[in-house]
Amino acid sequence: MADPVARVDTCLAAEVLPHLRKLQPVRALPGVRYETARGFRQYGRCVRSVDHGATVLSTPNRIPTEHEEQREVVRWFRQTWPGVRIHAIPNGGARNKATAGRLKAEGVASGVPDLFVPAWRLWIEMKRTKGGSLSPEQKEWIQYLESVGYWVIVGKGAEDAKAKISAFFDQHIKQGAADRD
Repeated sequence: MADPVARVDTCLAAEVLPHLRKLQPVRALPGVRYETARGFRQYGRCVRSVDHGATVLSTPNRIPTEHEEQREVVRWFRQTWPGVRIHAIPNGGARNKATAGRLKAEGVASGVPDLFVPAWRLWIEMKRTKGGSLSPEQKEWIQYLESVGYWVIVGKGAEDAKAKISAFFDQHIKQGAADRD
């Protein structure tokens, strides 16, 4: 069985990991390796807060949230293709009725995919590795977007999304550039 891995954002790794012992020390999870920009290192301490330290994305009994998976995909995408823009569509999340009403009046629509890459005409819908499924509204949006010429990928977790985005790039973007040459 593979060791569980905790991923730490690259910028966070460079700035925070050398100072972990100074930040909110708590017991590290037994058997968890923390991934840094320099590779795997075992740390005896970690920090409790996502904003101030390591984020455990995968342990034997925990499934990463859609937010954690999406954040990893955006970080990876921006690092892999720095000149290509990707942005989130903030349709989800808990809101009070007044905010929800204002956003709906501004055009927020239920079911729109989570991420968009304008240069590639690519929409990305993120789901958790286990338990995530498309809602009827999401299925309608995906069908509509594909019918008007966009590409849509549904990623079941960060690793699945990365693999599908890479395959899309190889098949449609890189191949298209080679065909034009």
